[in-house]
Amino acid sequence: MTILDALLALHPYPLDPEAVRLRVLGRGMHPSADFSPDLATEKPFLLAKADVLMLLAYAPNVSQEGLYYSIIDSTRQQMRGEAEKIYRLHLDPNDPLYPKRKPRYGYKGSLLKG
Repeated sequence: MTILDALLALHPYPLDPEAVRLRVLGRGMHPSADFSPDLATEKPFLLAKADVLMLLAYAPNVSQEGLYYSIIDSTRQQMRGEAEKIYRLHLDPNDPLYPKRKPRYGYKGSLLKG
């Protein structure tokens, strides 16, 4: 199994292999290199995995030739969350992909300092 195959196998949604190949190359790996369990814990592979999870999280639902591919919202949120965890662990906070903190709105109650 290659690195490209391993990343495409994350979900049955039909991602464009070229889009995944570009993410793998962008992370400094070769898509046709052999995948190994040791590689699964290395920073470049984890970042490529996070990139693919983000691709999946924002992929449209597709209907083609009688086949329908969809990803439910809770799965999309889970994918985004997992990708953001990887980005927080392995990216510099100044990197554009580093997840930004969301502003808190509404009643803050005991969080207010007096």
